Amino acid sequence: MASGRTMYEDRVLKLADLVDSNTGRLENAAFVNCQINGPGVFFPEGCTFNSPVFDTPDLEALIWELPEDARKVGAMHIVDCEFEKCRFSGLGIAAPPKLAKQLREGSSAS
Repeated sequence: MASGRTMYEDRVLKLADLVDSNTGRLENAAFVNCQINGPGVFFPEGCTFNSPVFDTPDLEALIWELPEDARKVGAMHIVDCEFEKCRFSGLGIAAPPKLAKQLREGSSAS
């Protein structure tokens, strides 16, 4: 994990509680072995996901694939964050094609 980040480890968190209410953004945070709960949809930008688990029987149900340059209004904007071995529940992910492919290949649904 990069230094200087806000660190969350072994916690249960509601993603919306961490997002700045004025900007709709969460920036430069690291999450390790956390349960991250919704409800909500988030748009990750510059984020890494290592060994994520999604609480859904169908991964396609939570990936909202968008064109590469589409505008994202209304979703929580998650910027330059790292997620390591986190479980996501009740959250949709607005993702451009490259990230959507990465999530499909590198995650598990439960």
